[in-house]
Order: sequence, then C-alpha cells, then structure tokens
Amino acid sequence: MAPNLSKQINKTILACIPAISEDGKCRPYKLTGVELVGLWLENGDLATTFLTHEHRSQTPLTKEFFIPFSQIACVAVVAPPPPGGAAAAGQSQVQDPSAPPGVAGGSASMSGGASRRKSKTL
Repeated sequence: MAPNLSKQINKTILACIPAISEDGKCRPYKLTGVELVGLWLENGDLATTFLTHEHRSQTPLTKEFFIPFSQIACVAVVAPPPPGGAAAAGQSQVQDPSAPPGVAGGSASMSGGASRRKSKTL
C-alpha cells in the first residue's frame, strides 16, 4: 500500500527536484502541505535557489514553496524505525545454525522455498 502523503505533513520527506539537485539525489524537505497538483515544501535550499538576495531577506523565517508534481522526479517517505528497531534488526540478521545455508532466522524465504518445491516436483 502506498503511503498517504497527507499523513506526512509537518514531517521530513525526501524528494528529488531536478531543478535544484543536478545530481539527481533526493534531499530532505519538510512537507507542509499537499495539493492535487503538487507539494508545499520547506527547506533553505529552496529559498537560495528560487529567490534573489533581496527577496530572501524580505521573506519570513519559514520559507515554504509550492513545487508542482511535474517538477518532482521522486518522493521517498522515510518511516521511523519500529520500537526496539536496532535490536530487532540485529536479531533478523542472526542465522539459525540449524537452518539451511543462506536462510536467516531459520525461516525459508518465499523465493528460495518456492524454487526448492518446484525442483522437487519436476
């Protein structure tokens, strides 16, 4: 299920705006609003890129800019780690000694299990 961007308002998202990031990398922006045709984003880089020096000094401290979806190459919503995420991540990487090689935690992966079943039935 795709994340609903309106639930991410006032949170940091990652977006690639080619007019700003020539390297094509996502940058962090605070999402301040979502509209049908674009996003309201806040970041100091936006003011530096889109405003002249005179206008930068006249704008309020919060600099929100409307960026149409046609100018956004990518949006990434970075979910916070689950509670105890470091411990859970460490546990998922531990391999059960009784498990077959290449299977972490002792449970068969779907692709590995499916390929083994197919080879047995053929």
